[in-house]
Amino acid sequence: MIKILVFLVISAINITSGSLEIVKNNGEFIYYLKDGVTLKFDSTVVTSDEGIYYLSRKHGKLFGHVRLKTPTYMVNADSLIYYEENNQTVFKLNVSGTDSSALFEAKALNIIGDTAFADGGVTIFLLNDSLEFRADSGVYFINQATGKIFRDAEATILRGDTITLSSDSMLFKQDTL
Repeated sequence: MIKILVFLVISAINITSGSLEIVKNNGEFIYYLKDGVTLKFDSTVVTSDEGIYYLSRKHGKLFGHVRLKTPTYMVNADSLIYYEENNQTVFKLNVSGTDSSALFEAKALNIIGDTAFADGGVTIFLLNDSLEFRADSGVYFINQATGKIFRDAEATILRGDTITLSSDSMLFKQDTL
């Protein structure tokens, strides 16, 4: 079977896919991308198994082995939903990621502009400091490198003797507790 390589330019995003089906439903064009999807914009690359894009709504969903990679961090998830109108990206199910100083996991990650909201079993491990943080939810301000975890927040120091601290919430300022 020969795969068809499709190039679309939507809002300065280069999209490639193994196959493309365009359906018009109630006057709306829907793009079904299959057999591997890659989106490239600026210095960001997003890959997944499949995707759907609603042209008039400027709303899309990628699913199956979603991976977003930038020069400074990477995020993996089962699915990604993007709302172009308000620059909102939602990662769902089995979300994990890394940058040069930390690893994180959560059930969902919602990014609006430069603010990331994590929900469901949030775990953050600071590599250089041997610190692990756990909570039910968290918020991180990407450009300011500050954040807060809350609802049953715990911090465990893993150097020497193990120490665990518990609180309703914990505030991070410039990547420190």
